[in-house]
Amino acid sequence: MSPTRSSTGLRAVNLTLFAGWLALSKGDNQLVQIMPAVGLLLAAAIANTILAWFKEDFSNTVVAGLAMSDIGLITWTAVWAKNPAAEPHLALLIPLAIASRRLPWQWTTGIVAASLAGILWLSGGDGPLPSALPYRLMILAFIPVSVGIIGASLTRKQSEKVRHRIALNRSVLFHEFLSHLLFQVREYLTSITSVSQHMPSMIEDPKIKELAEKLARMVAELNEKVSRMFETVQSHTTTRRPARAIDFSLNDLLQEAMDLTREAFPVHTLKTKIWVDPAIPPIQGDRDMIFAISSAIIENSLEAMRETGMGSHLNISARALPEKSFAEIVVIDDAGGIPPGDVPRVLTPLFTTKSRLGGVGLGLSMSRRMLEHVGGTIEVRSENGSSFIRIVLPFSPGLPRIRNDESTWAGRRSDL
Repeated sequence: MSPTRSSTGLRAVNLTLFAGWLALSKGDNQLVQIMPAVGLLLAAAIANTILAWFKEDFSNTVVAGLAMSDIGLITWTAVWAKNPAAEPHLALLIPLAIASRRLPWQWTTGIVAASLAGILWLSGGDGPLPSALPYRLMILAFIPVSVGIIGASLTRKQSEKVRHRIALNRSVLFHEFLSHLLFQVREYLTSITSVSQHMPSMIEDPKIKELAEKLARMVAELNEKVSRMFETVQSHTTTRRPARAIDFSLNDLLQEAMDLTREAFPVHTLKTKIWVDPAIPPIQGDRDMIFAISSAIIENSLEAMRETGMGSHLNISARALPEKSFAEIVVIDDAGGIPPGDVPRVLTPLFTTKSRLGGVGLGLSMSRRMLEHVGGTIEVRSENGSSFIRIVLPFSPGLPRIRNDESTWAGRRSDL
């Protein structure tokens, strides 16, 4: 659940509890008099529940307005009930805490001032101010400060966690690219090494033969260095990434990837929907790899929304294919789509349209390679301002898919 939905739901519960307390604090002969106030509180609670259901996020202005409306409504109904006890003051703590957690300090200061003014109005009534008023004011002013400090600490820890996870995902893609590059170089060097080792035996001229032998040694040495680099990259990849899960829930993984990426690349108007076919069993294999792929695809959609200012819908659906051994995952966004000329190139390593934003063009291309390692595929298309990413993921790792244009065996490349 998003922070906006949870805070709006909490405000709805707070208003409902306050309405219940207000109704129970009066006798039967006074209940009719305060029923309009109770009804207004319940109507506000229902309105907040509806907002929490339909709205993913609010701007700072809306959050401040909702907090002020709660404070004004609670204060007004408490004055109407003519009860200067401490309970109405406690009901003000929820909107204050939410405002201090969600808003900059300038906004929070104004809301705290409004709350203090409301308490003075509530506590004064027709008689003298209660002796406990200074303590109530101190508590009310202390709560936002405490919540702000705690919230800042939690936000900092959460931000560090998000940065670490995003960095881990990108390291998975980057090391896949390094492995791919070094593997190709090593395989071509293997063929060149074989040729260079046979050349000296076929040359009779001593000087040319000496050069051929020197070339053979240099090629063999280069081949060994590239092999060591490849092994180092593979070793670093396995030690950097956490332990792999035996099996995992695809629904949980997609939801976790969505939550992580939304926090790293916030889009205030974003509306998301995730549906996973219950027929899909737990997926077996490298969870970190699938998580990195899912995060990279969602990240592309959110970055496109932030850059173009278009779109607010991101839908992910997953279903079991008829052959029952693969899951089909479809990611659709309405961020404007991909330019027609770029669609055939988006799966090419190092191709990016976001170089000014720090993009390096490895997300989709390396996602395709990693999926092909386990027998899956990925397809990209764009139409009517929407992008469609289709992933076919096996329930358990199978034989790798090999494309001719990705063949790495020197001398065995096919144009068919």
